Amino acid sequence: MVALKEPHPNELVGTWRLISIEDFGPNNKITYPMGKNVTGYLMYDFNGNMAQQIMDKARPKVSLKEATRPQLDEIIAGFDAYSGTYSVNYKEGSITYIVECSIYPSLIGNELKRQFKINDELIIQSSYKNNQDNTQHLRVVKWKKVN
Repeated sequence: MVALKEPHPNELVGTWRLISIEDFGPNNKITYPMGKNVTGYLMYDFNGNMAQQIMDKARPKVSLKEATRPQLDEIIAGFDAYSGTYSVNYKEGSITYIVECSIYPSLIGNELKRQFKINDELIIQSSYKNNQDNTQHLRVVKWKKVN
């Protein structure tokens, strides 16, 4: 991992392109919750607003009106999007989002806290998640600054 430094606001504000999403589970087994072929963007502005969209490029390429139920499930599972506000705690190396809009209605109004490190043109975010079998894994999401 890269060393944490306190970024100048210009380093955080802007548009970031998704590099990867990896889950590290028991025995450091690596899984890819949205597949290995993902794309997406994360945007921060100077006023504390943010937006994130992530997509599995392998989602079915069909119209929602023409999609079968299994295709719809795959389309929804292969996309994540939310927006809202953010605040940064540099001392603990965390960023917190307050979700105002989301593809998942249950996230609206929630606080999402991520640990993060920033170095030059790279942000690495991490958070712990629970699997369906109640085991915990570490999700690591990497973003590269768009110039």
